[in-house]
Amino acid sequence: MPSPPLKSLPPRQLALVGAIALVAAGAIVANGLIGRSRNQQELVEWTNAQAVPTVTLAKLTRGDAEQKLILPGDIQPYGRATVYSPTAGRRSIRASTAI
Repeated sequence: MPSPPLKSLPPRQLALVGAIALVAAGAIVANGLIGRSRNQQELVEWTNAQAVPTVTLAKLTRGDAEQKLILPGDIQPYGRATVYSPTAGRRSIRASTAI
């Protein structure tokens, strides 16, 4: 048994339905953008309110010129190597063969 033919709206009513759908979609997008803008502005205001400096400055005073700076810790090398200074009597093999 064949199904009854579907009725379509006349072009004038289709244009009206399309315009209403377009306006509704635009209203939804505008509502989302306005809400996001408000939330962004609230976040900026909250962040600026929380950005209170927590550092206090100490008054500088001139100290002794002979005062030593003592830091905690110790500096140690990763490895140790013996370093010999060059002497006049030592020559490398290449230097002695070239003479």
